[in-house]
Amino acid sequence: MSTLSDSNRRSRCQTQIARYGWYRTRVASDPELLAAWRDGDARAGQDLFGRYFEPVSRFFANKVHDERDDLVQETFEACLRGRDRLRADTSFRSYLFSVAFNVLKGYYRRRRSH
Repeated sequence: MSTLSDSNRRSRCQTQIARYGWYRTRVASDPELLAAWRDGDARAGQDLFGRYFEPVSRFFANKVHDERDDLVQETFEACLRGRDRLRADTSFRSYLFSVAFNVLKGYYRRRRSH
C-alpha cells in the first residue's frame, strides 16, 4: 500500500475543499453549519436540517400521527425564521427541539379550542 506524502495529502485536500466546499470533506459540526448557513450558504442549512429531520419526525410520531408531517414542516419553518436569534453558544439540537415542543403545544391548544 502506498502512502501519500504530507504535501500531496494537503494538495489533495485543498483540491477537494475547492471543489466541494469546506464542510464536504468531513462531517461539520452543528455550530460550523449554523455559521455557514447564517452567512448565506443554503447548502449548510440543508445539511443541518437533513441531520435532524428524522429525529424531529420521530418526536412528533410519538405524540401525533395524523398531522406529523405538517408539524415537522412548521418546526423547520419556525427555526428558519428564528435562526438569527439563536446564540452561538447554544446547542442547535436543543434549540430545534424547543421549537418542536412549542409547535406541539400550539397544536394541542388549537385542537382543544375546536
